Amino acid sequence: MYKTCGGFLGERPFKTIRAAGCKKSLSFLGDMLFHYYRYGWNIMDLFIVVLFWIHLSYRIDMYAAKGREPMFAPKVIGHPEQFMPFSHLMAKLEYSTNALAVLLILAWMKLFKYLCMSSYFRVLVRILERCALKLCMFLVLLLFILIGFAFAFSVVIGSRDPNFASVPG
Repeated sequence: MYKTCGGFLGERPFKTIRAAGCKKSLSFLGDMLFHYYRYGWNIMDLFIVVLFWIHLSYRIDMYAAKGREPMFAPKVIGHPEQFMPFSHLMAKLEYSTNALAVLLILAWMKLFKYLCMSSYFRVLVRILERCALKLCMFLVLLLFILIGFAFAFSVVIGSRDPNFASVPG
C-alpha cells in the first residue's frame, strides 16, 4: 500500500485525503485504481474473483432449486417408481462447471507469475510460454481446417441429401 499511496498522497495518505476535500479525494482514489488495474496480473486477479463468485452463485442457485423440488425430498429420492427431474438442475450445474473450468485455466496461468520468481523455474516457464503460443497457433489452424472440411462435405453431400443442404446455426 505504501508504494501505491506514497506515489500519489505522500507519507500520510489519510491526512492528505482529509485535507484535499471530496472532489480531489475521489480523483486520488480514481488515479490509484487506474494505476492498479494497468498491471495485467491485477486484472487477471479480478477475473479470478468474479469467476469464483459466478461459479458459487450457480452452485447455490442449483442447491436452492433442488431444495424447492418436492421430488428431491429425502423420503422420495431413490424411489424406483418416482421420476427425478434432473434436467433443469443440470443446466445450472453445466454453467457452474464451465465457469470453474475458465477459473482453473486463469489460476494455472497465474501460477506462471509465481514460478518466475524462482530462478530454477524461469527456463521452464519460458519453454511453457513458447509451447503454449505454438499450441494456440496449431489450434487456430486446426479449427480452420475442420471448418473447411465441414463446409466441403456440406456442399458435396448437400446435393444428394436435403438434410445436409445447409449448415445449421
